[in-house]
Amino acid sequence: MFKSYDKFTNNFKKVIQRAAWLCLNDLKKVITIEHLFWGMVTVPESLAYQILKNTGLLGVIAQDPEFNRFTKFTAINPNLNYDQVFSLSMDRETIEILEQAADLAVKFGANFIGTEHLLAAMIILKTPLLDIKIKLAGLDYARLNQQ
Repeated sequence: MFKSYDKFTNNFKKVIQRAAWLCLNDLKKVITIEHLFWGMVTVPESLAYQILKNTGLLGVIAQDPEFNRFTKFTAINPNLNYDQVFSLSMDRETIEILEQAADLAVKFGANFIGTEHLLAAMIILKTPLLDIKIKLAGLDYARLNQQ
């Protein structure tokens, strides 16, 4: 798996740090897709957040009671140091999402893996939590892939 953050954008690093923080808050030692998803939607300066906002998905996500809990919680201490993040493991699905994001960054000639690649990977792999939000928003995958 990834041994460093060197190829991630700063916003992607924040997403992973927040996912790790949420994982620890759940008293878990394994970061899941849900931790990664909620980490992603709590970084408003990220490109993924802006895409979610522009497509109307953020409005649907914000209606989820978990959204307020996670946005408030990640504001308390979202920045774990790298040793703390790397002390956690990731489940198979989360690793698959990160690998897909890395593949997309390479495919599009990006120098770094960004939150837009993470969001695209979640869409391509039809991550269950995001899939539910997409259906609730009445969006189709073709439109999202264009974004």
